[in-house]
Amino acid sequence: ELTILNDGYNANPESFMAAIALADELRAGRRLIFVAGTMKELGRHEAALHDEVTGLLMQLAPELLVLVGEFVPAFARVGGGYTGELLTAATAAEAGQLVASHVGGRELLVLKGSRGAALEQVLPAILSRSPLA
Repeated sequence: ELTILNDGYNANPESFMAAIALADELRAGRRLIFVAGTMKELGRHEAALHDEVTGLLMQLAPELLVLVGEFVPAFARVGGGYTGELLTAATAAEAGQLVASHVGGRELLVLKGSRGAALEQVLPAILSRSPLA
């Protein structure tokens, strides 16, 4: 069965670390799809903090990693060596369209980002797909 963890209301490095740890625990042998949306309001350290979290996402090694917003350039800076499938999107709605074709119904799908990343826009494309609907 598909399990969706939607933590798209607030994001900072600490909450990302918690979401990554929870995803690792909940995964239990299932395919993991992790959608990472921009962390907002980080100030002048924004790029470095996105780089740090990107490194943690690579250690988590989800089978599919979907990056939205500021995580796209962060992955370009630090993403060498990632062996899973990578998709990038400019918006959450675009990410939803990309993810929908990769969901079979038995995955753990994690959405993590700041409220401004609007990751809830990923869900309509996924939830409207058969056999999930």
